[in-house]
Amino acid sequence: PSLSHLRRLPRSLALTPYNTTPSTLLPSWTSTMVDVWESNPPGTATPFFWYIPKVTINKILTYCLGFALAADRGKWLNMDDPLGAYPLGSSPTDYPNPIQTYVNVRTDTEAGLDDCAAKGVLGANVADVFITHRVQYAMTNVFNSSYMARGFSMFRNPTKRVQDMFFYRQHATFESSFDADLAAMSLYQFSLSDKLVENFEVKSLNGITDNTVITVDHVTVAKEILRQKFLVLIFEWFDISIVRMEKYFSWWTSLGVWDNFTINSCHFEFVEYGDHVGNHPMVPTVEDTLENFLVRNWADTELYHYAKILFAEQAKLLP
Repeated sequence: PSLSHLRRLPRSLALTPYNTTPSTLLPSWTSTMVDVWESNPPGTATPFFWYIPKVTINKILTYCLGFALAADRGKWLNMDDPLGAYPLGSSPTDYPNPIQTYVNVRTDTEAGLDDCAAKGVLGANVADVFITHRVQYAMTNVFNSSYMARGFSMFRNPTKRVQDMFFYRQHATFESSFDADLAAMSLYQFSLSDKLVENFEVKSLNGITDNTVITVDHVTVAKEILRQKFLVLIFEWFDISIVRMEKYFSWWTSLGVWDNFTINSCHFEFVEYGDHVGNHPMVPTVEDTLENFLVRNWADTELYHYAKILFAEQAKLLP
């Protein structure tokens, strides 16, 4: 059956090619990322997933597609073992790959990323996909002109994302960052508190780690980075986004996704029941709380709406 409906565009968009004009606004750290419109022969650049908290696709990448990931879960492996991809956990179900595989490094800290560079993770070809939320640090200290990154990321409504993050942080007593004060807060109190990380995405793309006031100029830079350096996926369009990802990286054909019933069933399970959503309490959100989130995350909200436009535009990149 034809899948053309997955990339059908309004006529006004379909008549114009994707904008491949190099931006003069891109910061220097993006130089270790290939442009999103460049051809994608296997092995020329490592797929790099910029992880935005509470938006993950790890289970699809591991259980369904069988990839080895360099990601934060690698911290549960023995770092003293020889560098390699090791099994971590298992599933009793009939997934194509019932054991997840991770490289024995951690990517969630700067020290961990320095260790990735020192051990030569990219040159060793042990990771099919590299994942971290520290995009600028990774591009500056792990990737280089010899080992480039091909970026992709999934964007989600920022208000819903920070709410999920709040409920997760309330109950994640096993995390070293667990905050008992936050655990005692109401959602409304959290929306007013300094424990809410404002505009995480725009700050990350602009390399801002302090209390610098975010401006429209920062948002403009973030938009240009996405346009030129990232394949954009949308959380609210999860099923179509996964197909977009697989087609862009040629995994759709190289892994026989369309013809493989087991992989298709695995996809369906995680799309339907959640690779990507935390099973957190659902509570009514009062209007004042929503307004607080919108105001404080205005820049990420603007970037999210642009990402949805870019998602439609990037259909032009598919063969």
